[in-house]
Amino acid sequence: MSVEAAKKFVEKVCSDESFAKAQGQHKDLQDFCNSPAAQKEGFSFSKDDLSSVTRELTEQQKENLRCHTEDCNWLGS
Repeated sequence: MSVEAAKKFVEKVCSDESFAKAQGQHKDLQDFCNSPAAQKEGFSFSKDDLSSVTRELTEQQKENLRCHTEDCNWLGS
């Protein structure tokens, strides 16, 4: 698990809308990190890693990280 992987994930979600929307199927971060999509992209990070990265984001960037479904909210807000 790594902060670097979390940074790459944030960049991908913020720059690739179709990728971001597809992640709404994962109810939480652990579910995503265990998914074939995450494995394929090399995303292996913890909630702490993601929290560390998100502390440095703007509100707009955080909004982009909120999943596009009601059931999915990895940021907890």
